Amino acid sequence: MKRVTTLITVFLLCHYPLVFSQVKEPVQPYIPEINSQNNFEGYKFKVRIAVQGRDDLIEGEMLSDSGVLTTQDNRSIKIKDISKIIILLWERRDIINRHSFYPSRYEIFFNDNRKVIVNGNIESLNRIKTGTKKSGYVYFYYYDYYKKGKWINSGIPVYNALISKPAEGCAVSIELIQ
Repeated sequence: MKRVTTLITVFLLCHYPLVFSQVKEPVQPYIPEINSQNNFEGYKFKVRIAVQGRDDLIEGEMLSDSGVLTTQDNRSIKIKDISKIIILLWERRDIINRHSFYPSRYEIFFNDNRKVIVNGNIESLNRIKTGTKKSGYVYFYYYDYYKKGKWINSGIPVYNALISKPAEGCAVSIELIQ
């Protein structure tokens, strides 16, 4: 028994750093497609945001990790050149019995009075971090449920329709204040 105790003591003394060392926290790699979606630093823009079902506008700052919007066809639009963005249509996406509606057509107004229509979702505008009296998020997409021949939240009766009037609480436009 004395020999076993001696062996255990010698083992512990020799391997003390291995037995009692702390595991280091892994360093996560920076992958722009993943990390940048949660990193709202670097760019602040004063904005007014209109929300479906509300008479007042949300005023504050839009916080962004980038100074550009990238469209689905890989065009880059500088945010500082934009005066207003209006969402014209929302398109349904189905994921396992959940129906979400994302913007699919935008009308973008520029400071120099130009206007363009952008088709396809601009992912960086789906959820906007705001720095207002109460920091939070503003969502340009929404969830809905189809029951008894109509969408419950938006009230639209056609199942496969492109939606021009979203559910209450969904943001519908953003005005950038220069």
